[in-house]
Amino acid sequence: MSGDVLLAVNAFRMKKRLDEVKVEYLIYRVTKPNIVGSERYRILNNLARKLSDKYRCIAIRYTPTEDFNGVVVFGHSNLDGKIIVDDFKLEEVGQGVGLNIPHLRAKSFFYEILRAKLEYHGFWPSAYNKYYRLQDESIDKMFRIFRGAFFRFEILEDGSVMLILDPLTRIVSYDTVHELVSQWGDAKARRILKGRYIVALVVRRGELSRSLLKVHEFRPDLKAGVDKVIDINGKKYTIKEYYSEHLKLPKVADLIPDDAPVIEAISPDSSRMLHVAASMAHLNYRTDDIPPDYIKRIEQYVFLKPDQRVTLTTSFLDAVNPLTHPYNTRIGTYEFEDVLFKPSEERSGELEPPGLKFKECIIC
Repeated sequence: MSGDVLLAVNAFRMKKRLDEVKVEYLIYRVTKPNIVGSERYRILNNLARKLSDKYRCIAIRYTPTEDFNGVVVFGHSNLDGKIIVDDFKLEEVGQGVGLNIPHLRAKSFFYEILRAKLEYHGFWPSAYNKYYRLQDESIDKMFRIFRGAFFRFEILEDGSVMLILDPLTRIVSYDTVHELVSQWGDAKARRILKGRYIVALVVRRGELSRSLLKVHEFRPDLKAGVDKVIDINGKKYTIKEYYSEHLKLPKVADLIPDDAPVIEAISPDSSRMLHVAASMAHLNYRTDDIPPDYIKRIEQYVFLKPDQRVTLTTSFLDAVNPLTHPYNTRIGTYEFEDVLFKPSEERSGELEPPGLKFKECIIC
């Protein structure tokens, strides 16, 4: 094979094989209330997320049969046999060590650790497995670019765990939506913003982050420092008060002008209505939002050369390698090789490259 060109893919092998993962787990069944219908998976996913946050562990939805609603909890072996989260009552029905759990997708374990670590380091999600850096790059004071990564895990037949990374690019307006509205006027802003996506500054776990939100309605009649649009357990707050009084983050509140108009928006993974100050949001750009004379200039930031793609990919690997939970050492440490995976170098000659088609760029 000395004359052959070795194929490399955007994948990195974990140094441990799947059967070498020795993490303790507990299986809980939801005993009350009974969860049925089309919302079953969403409810259980939300429950698992709450358990993960409350106990600083990894919790994953577990539905091995149609009538079993449960979660698997990793890294917290001393939980009580019966626990209550909100209105849900859960009872322990099993325990063990490792990831060989019937009907559980072992990949979910690694997804949740990686998501926890990325969010801990300030990355923000636009989807379950798409994350971006908090800081942006500016272009000519017309655009802001966020660099990110799409990730997925694959488990090969020999038990190898592969982390696959592909760079993402997201372009937003340089100006905030508040500044754009001052240029457009309220009527035009209503038309333009309806149904569009924004990237908004938000607070996660007490730290500034960002979120991709879909605009439901632009409300110039409501002001961030005047109108009490947020209801927390019956107590109403303005957006500024929500940050200064409820979250105890006056420095964030100081970033918001009293007269900033309000945007009613929805998170892609939730149906809950959110209220965002227009001064805390940037308009997510589509290709047709970019002036024709800027297309060529933008391309150099979006259509990366192969060496640029490799550099960006490995920079994201460096940010998460080794893979650990930010709060729970009992979940374990999982280190990945720092070189691109070359299937043709495998001694067995039987491994195939992961079945992926990598895109040159993504402008969302």
